[in-house]
Amino acid sequence: VALCAPQGPRLAESQGSGRSGACVIGFGDPDKDNIEAEARSVAEVLGSGGVEVSLHVGSAARREAVLEAVGRAAVLHLCGHGMYRSQHPEFSALRLADGWLSARELVTLPMAGVTAILSGCETGPRGVSAGDEALGLSRGLVRAGAAAVVCSLWRVDDLATCTLMTGLYRHWHQTGRLGPALRAVQLERAILDRD
Repeated sequence: VALCAPQGPRLAESQGSGRSGACVIGFGDPDKDNIEAEARSVAEVLGSGGVEVSLHVGSAARREAVLEAVGRAAVLHLCGHGMYRSQHPEFSALRLADGWLSARELVTLPMAGVTAILSGCETGPRGVSAGDEALGLSRGLVRAGAAAVVCSLWRVDDLATCTLMTGLYRHWHQTGRLGPALRAVQLERAILDRD
């Protein structure tokens, strides 16, 4: 898991942007994966920390929810099946209920001040497209103005990711900073996985 920001912003606030709260969007197959369970778990942790949360799972996990969230939310948590396309990184995408949300689309969103968490396989890799321009899901968010992006550089285990993301928000609430929270949950997971 990688963080594209020095320390990361404080939880659910974006200084000077007028943003507040969090939007959690998750689309998967409840019979086959833990994606929607992760979304609910993350929303519960955020809500218990006093953050106003908008949750969209299943058929409600649509582009419209993303578009509405980027206009107001300080935190955008997207969880779903990710796809990295090394030959055409601009078409790397995250699956939603109404189709794939691509890096090419993310670049066009007004993300200034948003902290974006991409929870899915290969949401962090980026490659060079035409004109020597680096692009991928994480790079698309940074180019759109996101204050910080947390993403995965490889394929991830579904249940482990759910645990990691829930822990990330718990630590973020405790420490008040995203960078130290990510470090704490990674150390916690390393110790638990070692046993």
